[in-house]
Amino acid sequence: MTSISACMIALNEEEFIKPALESLEYVVDEIIVVDGGSTDATLDICDEFKKVKVFHKKWIDDFGAQREYALRQAKCDWILSIDADEILSDEGFLLKEVAEKPVSNNYNIEYEHFIRDFGHVDATQEIHVGIRR
Repeated sequence: MTSISACMIALNEEEFIKPALESLEYVVDEIIVVDGGSTDATLDICDEFKKVKVFHKKWIDDFGAQREYALRQAKCDWILSIDADEILSDEGFLLKEVAEKPVSNNYNIEYEHFIRDFGHVDATQEIHVGIRR
């Protein structure tokens, strides 16, 4: 059976990470969270999810380095790269189906992104290339 890792990076994401993890917990086989040194409740929230594996890598103002480190921790056949302030759409369950019968090595998936703007949180739907082998 094909397996899927979700990889995300986090730094003080307590406001957003729980819905992100909830959207993944029944879709993927493991959730890799690379924390850059959170001082809020981010890590406590991660501890609530049995599929979450937390790795610590000090934030050095380089998203690419954090993301690459997260990808190297993934052990599954497919990798979904997702931000801590994004959630899969209701069609997220289709990821397993796509992974089982792939016709490509990259797919577009729908997700919701929470935009931080002067204390307001707005949800917008976008298309994002996020799962790959």
